[in-house]
Amino acid sequence: MQSQKDFILEVVQRSHRHLTAEQILVLARQQKPRIAVGTVYRNLSALCQEGRLRSVDIPGSPAIYDATLSEHDHLVCRRCGKLRDVTMPPELLSLLRDATGEDVNAYSLNISYICPECREAER
Repeated sequence: MQSQKDFILEVVQRSHRHLTAEQILVLARQQKPRIAVGTVYRNLSALCQEGRLRSVDIPGSPAIYDATLSEHDHLVCRRCGKLRDVTMPPELLSLLRDATGEDVNAYSLNISYICPECREAER
């Protein structure tokens, strides 16, 4: 029998998108209509602590969950809030070390931009 934690992880992985906890709840209830809100939040937290899921924090927005665990950062549309994965060049880490004078060993980067769809809608 599949654990609730593994079920929640599978929901996120199958979506191939960045999702909020509420969006995950909606998708989970399509298969398990009685799953509780607390169950989803508790298991998302546990999955992040275990390193099986990433939480992306965008100021002014609810946490967004990402099943892609490989090193990557995010482009965040200022208009619609959509996230897109982006991989920065490996030299960025040494540039950060040089700029800060510190032994930086990791970073998390959210890059603000306007996505093509929103740019098109503005025209």
